[in-house]
Amino acid sequence: MNNLCFNDVKIEIEKDNSNLNSVYNQVILLGPESFSSFEEYASVIHYLVKNFVFFNDYLHSNNLLQVFKIHSINNKHSLGDQDWYQYYLIKVCSKRSIKYYLDYPSKFWEVVYNLAGNIKTSSSYIERLDNLLVDILDFYKAEYVNYPDYLQKSLQCFVDYYFKNKPYSQTITAHMNELRQLVKSSNAEKVKDIYNNLETQNVDTLVKEENANIDSVVDDDYYSDIKLVDDEDFRKKIMVVGDDKFIHNENTIFSLAKEVFNIQKNQFEFYTEYSKIKNDGERIVKKTQWNNQYIGIIFGSTPHSTAGNDGASSLITLCTTEAGFPPCEICKPSNNGGRPKITKQSFKNALRKLIIKYKSA
Repeated sequence: MNNLCFNDVKIEIEKDNSNLNSVYNQVILLGPESFSSFEEYASVIHYLVKNFVFFNDYLHSNNLLQVFKIHSINNKHSLGDQDWYQYYLIKVCSKRSIKYYLDYPSKFWEVVYNLAGNIKTSSSYIERLDNLLVDILDFYKAEYVNYPDYLQKSLQCFVDYYFKNKPYSQTITAHMNELRQLVKSSNAEKVKDIYNNLETQNVDTLVKEENANIDSVVDDDYYSDIKLVDDEDFRKKIMVVGDDKFIHNENTIFSLAKEVFNIQKNQFEFYTEYSKIKNDGERIVKKTQWNNQYIGIIFGSTPHSTAGNDGASSLITLCTTEAGFPPCEICKPSNNGGRPKITKQSFKNALRKLIIKYKSA
């Protein structure tokens, strides 16, 4: 592709998602001068960023955003007119430089309110924005559990700013209350206990107990707005890998997934036999690499090592460290000593997180 256009790029990537890297290199090397217009160039950058974000590749996503910023300034194009750029900026920066928005929360919420207040913004876009915020806040919670001392002051700053200013929505206020619960304790073990409790409680309950200063009432169902809704959603697959008692009861899983998330029975791919996972695990999970037909992978109990997993210590390590895999969720119930295991609640939480990530990509 010497003279690039959006349709050429889209066809090239849809033909094989593993072409993302080669297209990325061409777009970075050639710049906007190789496109018929700057708008065409912006569409291609947007499309590439969206795909890299889906595969949890925040390095390439960040590079694209920074290059686009430089070319926009050089060509005197306003970044403020590019809602997609603002959207992905907060998503990528939140994951790449976790302390940036925590230490400067005004920068985060200014972008959010600008996006939400744009008169051109559709209701579906607002839903995506809401899912993005939940995804980021879930990420902050999980990171704080791992590094409470490092993030204590930063997260406190982020929480304080939110409650001193205009709340965004009932749902986001509920999640901010969860963050506020975590920063109340500086003891690492106590933080982990609180986080494990948050994983199994409804946000509704937490707000009633913890948020005496906010008058609004949170929706009764923590999962009510996390559902698949259109034909494109229903064509996507969810891979489940793990030899646990709960996952063998497929009828229970289908019922839960349909009722809570509107996930259809034929969207699941189960790999639940220990010997098959051990012998064919690498081949099984490789089906999802650079394949955007998968919403993600859920892991439970798996062998510590499997045949042909490229030197990784486990399938989980392979899928969470190598480029090109869709989002992965590891079921870790609080009563299992931090070891992976699929239970009803841990599976429900994993599905919720995958759908949020999928709907915010």
